[in-house]
Parts: sequence; structure tokens; C-alpha cells
Amino acid sequence: ITSYNCSGQMRWAKLIASSAGECVPYGIVADSLGHIYVAGYFTNGTLHIGYDTTIPGLVYEDEGLMQFDTSGHFKWVRYVGDNTLSTALGSYSFGSVLTMDGYNNAHFFNYMKHGVHITMSLTSIGGVYDLVYSPSGTLLSNVRLDLDSQWYLHGAVIDPVTNKLY
Repeated sequence: ITSYNCSGQMRWAKLIASSAGECVPYGIVADSLGHIYVAGYFTNGTLHIGYDTTIPGLVYEDEGLMQFDTSGHFKWVRYVGDNTLSTALGSYSFGSVLTMDGYNNAHFFNYMKHGVHITMSLTSIGGVYDLVYSPSGTLLSNVRLDLDSQWYLHGAVIDPVTNKLY
């Protein structure tokens, strides 16, 4: 992540890396409260965020959403599902899209197979799920989009006034 001022000068930068492999970004968005959100694929192992944050090694986690403030300080990370093999095998990087709504909630769209644990429930049908996170990192909802289970999402936008998804 790199932040620039209006004159094009770099303000700060954060490298996100894992001790066990690659990290792949899917999207970056900002809300009106001064938060920056980054969605991506974070391989298992110890996750390093810049030189100031280390998250101990994970066994299975991969798809996730991070929040930073506009000064580049790491706030939180939320992974898709629980730290299990079924979740790691069931969530896929293709079809992962990030956007914001008019209430400053982050929408992380992720393609998942049957059996992924999301909070206290399992995904019962494979497809694209809209995982909605509040600015505090609380998972507000997980709704499967009414798409054929073989379709993947490659882009999305939410009108901040009407909150309609396109």
C-alpha cells in the first residue's frame, strides 16, 4: 500500500508479506471516516505488515480484509471463515471484489464452495457471497448473491446514495 499527497509525493508505504509465501491484493477502498481497506489472499505463516506489525503464523487462513488509518497504521484483519482446512479449500481468490456502501461498510465479495464456516453457519450452496464488515471489523452479514453457482464476480460498485449494488 502506498499513500501519496495531492502533489504526488509519497506519504507512507506498507509492504504486506508472509513468511510462508505470497500475498496477493484484490482491492483497496477508502471510507468517509478515514479508513483504508485492503482485501487479499494472505498465505499461511507469519504475516508481516510493514515493519511495525507481525501476526503470528496461521495454519489455514488465506482470504482476508485489513483496515488501516490514513496515516498507514494497521487496525485489524478479518479472515474469511474460521481457521480450518475446509475454509481454506472452500474460499477462492477468483471472484473476490471489494467495494464500499454509503454507510461506510466494506463489502468483500468472495466465491465459496459448500461447507465454508462463516460465523456460526456454513455456506450451504456454493457461489459468490457478500461479506459485509462494519468500520470496527464486525461481520454484519453474509449473503449469497442470486447468481448461478458457477459465475464469478470480477467487479462491483455500490451507489453511496441509494446503496444499490451494480
